Amino acid sequence: MLLGRIRRKIQRSLLARGCWGTVRLSLLQPYLALRFRKVEKRRIAAQAEFDRAHGVDTTGIISLNDLEVESPNLAFGTRYGPTPARTFHSLLRLLQIDRLEDYTFIDIGSGKGAVLLYASEYPFERIIGIEFSPELHQIAERNLRVWLKKPCASNQIESICADATKFPFPLAPLVIFCNVPFDKRVSAVVAANLKASLTQNPRTAYLIWTNPSYQPGCCIPFDQMDSFQVLRATAEYRIYCTAGGGIRYPKHGV
Repeated sequence: MLLGRIRRKIQRSLLARGCWGTVRLSLLQPYLALRFRKVEKRRIAAQAEFDRAHGVDTTGIISLNDLEVESPNLAFGTRYGPTPARTFHSLLRLLQIDRLEDYTFIDIGSGKGAVLLYASEYPFERIIGIEFSPELHQIAERNLRVWLKKPCASNQIESICADATKFPFPLAPLVIFCNVPFDKRVSAVVAANLKASLTQNPRTAYLIWTNPSYQPGCCIPFDQMDSFQVLRATAEYRIYCTAGGGIRYPKHGV
């Protein structure tokens, strides 16, 4: 089992990064492992507390090498790691949207569904998660069943097991959330699909992309979209919107 995991990891890296990129990443592993332990320890602890409070399972860092995913884009995906609730709420508050109930919320690369649970606290017309791992999708569905027992939970919420490049965007105004789910090759396809959808059916759309530095270049296809403007860009996130959208700028950042 361990050998199979290592083999899959090497194959994915060779396809995504080539030989030199794979060697370079291997040499960096000791540093990355140390940095991972320091940075992720508090985030995992906070997410575990959220899970205990609500009876769900959203915590953990899961490599795609540990999952069975039948998609040609597997090599270009990233590991699973939940977005902290505090981060999500802070980012969503930046958007200046008068009527959230007119918008469909979409989390691309929704994993176990943590962001879907957070989004249900807002009056979106519909909430959709897109996840290409059947295993993570099944966990998300279990979490949603638990969450929907809450009196205040939205019933218009679902997790869909699908490749993001095959997902047809709903025709409603959109708020799209991406916690760096893939690299620039998949981003290019998703951006092209989104551009075509917005061109054929003009409407307001926001995109929140977090942790762009984790996959260098992943935001370039969205930067190049004529129909999008960058509302704000930091090392931690980028926010885009079609013409006419707005944003609140907090005094001290997110």
